[in-house]
Amino acid sequence: MPIEHLPETWQPGVRRFRDWIATDHGIMLVLVAVFFCRSVSYLGDHKALIQHVFELQSRWLSPAIWIFGTLALLLALVSRGTRFDSFALSLATAILVLWGVLYLWSPPEDVNMPVWWPVWLGWIERLLEHLVPFLSRGVVYIALGGITIYTVWRGRSETVYVREVPADARP
Repeated sequence: MPIEHLPETWQPGVRRFRDWIATDHGIMLVLVAVFFCRSVSYLGDHKALIQHVFELQSRWLSPAIWIFGTLALLLALVSRGTRFDSFALSLATAILVLWGVLYLWSPPEDVNMPVWWPVWLGWIERLLEHLVPFLSRGVVYIALGGITIYTVWRGRSETVYVREVPADARP
């Protein structure tokens, strides 16, 4: 919905929010939500379907990493320094990408290949046993890190033009 269709009293606030969300703070707000939800997910007493290397080492290490990332991003959101913004975004991206890559060292999963597969294709089953944790979870974290890098770099290298068409000029 274009901003011009909103009540006139709302328009200045919505414009300010749109301008703010188009900066690095917008991606930081999204990452705060992701990091916070990930750290809260460790409060339950459930066993994860796919164990991460850090989760196998100790129970407190994984939530500590996610909480540290959340706090760094929150501090960057409330501070006015661009150096701390860059540090927080770099830290968050590093956590996401490294978290995803470390799924390569997760313990193998049981992969049930179809019965009709020939025996000589057993090497695919052994390969998939080790890749399933990475392909099911690790790739998502790496993608989030890539999206973060893309959004920040795109916003800094290109001028973003917002097209506003008056409501009476539409067909």
